Amino acid sequence: MSVRLERVAEEMKKEISRIIHDELKDPRVGFVTIMRVEVTADLRQAKVFFSCLGTPEQRAASLQGLSRATGFVRRLVGDRIKMRYNPELTFVPDETVDRQLHMSQLMDQILPPSEASSERVPPEGGTSRSTSDPSPEDADA
Repeated sequence: MSVRLERVAEEMKKEISRIIHDELKDPRVGFVTIMRVEVTADLRQAKVFFSCLGTPEQRAASLQGLSRATGFVRRLVGDRIKMRYNPELTFVPDETVDRQLHMSQLMDQILPPSEASSERVPPEGGTSRSTSDPSPEDADA
């Protein structure tokens, strides 16, 4: 994707997020997060990928509410971002977070607890230290 298309997609993502959060009054639309926007090369169509917390029924209701509000969101995006064409929006549920959670659960089931804890990456900085080891900061004091 070209730099221009990336900038347009990012700007659309910001504006759509603001519109949904601040101006959309549909009670079906729950806690929705816009994950990414993909625009076509001619800027006439855009897929808006979103994530939503809640049960599958609540997610379906959010998708239905967003689909019903497409014209409203499209008009406001067109007013706020000056482009030759106002892209046609399509809201698509983003299942990436659900897939990551599912894969993590599968990995926890496959690996025994002792291997799972030893396979984990230590936090920021590389090595993990036990509390009985003196730290280099303590040696200088």
